[in-house]
Amino acid sequence: MIERYTSSREFSHNKLDVDFHVWNHRYGRTTLHTHDYCEIFLVTKGPLAYLVNGGQYELPQNTLSFVRPNDAHQFLLSNAAEQQHLNIAARPETMQKLCDFLNPLLFDRLMQSDSAVFVHVDDSDFANLQYLAGRINICDTLNDTAYAAELSTLLFNALSLFNRYLTSPEGTYPAWLETLLSKLHSPAWMGHSIADLYEESNYSPPMLIAAFKKYLGVTPVQYITKLRIVHACNLLKNSDYSTLAISSLIGYDSLSHFNHVFKTYMGVTPGQYRKAYRSGRGL
Repeated sequence: MIERYTSSREFSHNKLDVDFHVWNHRYGRTTLHTHDYCEIFLVTKGPLAYLVNGGQYELPQNTLSFVRPNDAHQFLLSNAAEQQHLNIAARPETMQKLCDFLNPLLFDRLMQSDSAVFVHVDDSDFANLQYLAGRINICDTLNDTAYAAELSTLLFNALSLFNRYLTSPEGTYPAWLETLLSKLHSPAWMGHSIADLYEESNYSPPMLIAAFKKYLGVTPVQYITKLRIVHACNLLKNSDYSTLAISSLIGYDSLSHFNHVFKTYMGVTPGQYRKAYRSGRGL
């Protein structure tokens, strides 16, 4: 028997078009079900055993999945020591509005796919989604307006990843760009300048900027800045380095500039970010 879940029954804020929860799989398997809303889930601890439309999959950590209203799906029991996923739900009309802002073809592509929709996001995108999910829980209490704003930001970022990963030509990058990106993701590269990047790539700035925009949707400076901020988040959570030391490690000569960039991306200062996570209010 397939159960039918409805937003009027399942959404914790009935007046809103969006909802969010964290599912720890120690609670057991779910029922086989469909619903009248769309879902996006991110595997944060895995792998997860997942059944959808008769096909069974093992989804590793960093998997992002789009679930359509009529997809019959359930999570099964798995032997993995830790299993968890973040679940974002929205009514179809809300999902379509956000999709249309990103790409007029995105919603139809997600809804009309012949198979289940999965993408495997990289570690920096994974960390960013976890941070945005954590913002929902940073405040002790959230009114409906604040809750909707935080969740809409998370939902928009998740959809932007589907847009990027699903629309990338052939789903891959040129070999030279793959090699360059692997170097950029190394902690040893965080302190390098944009001039170092141009030299390493062997491409002129205009050509490299064009390649980044084509395959990644951002400029090299935007990409490096995001990597630096993600690395700074990891250091703030997992080390005792001072904020000044962290700013130097990731290539900022000015602490005030680092604080400004960090707050622009994360919404809080480095000190506030560390305090929130160490007090146990973040993910």
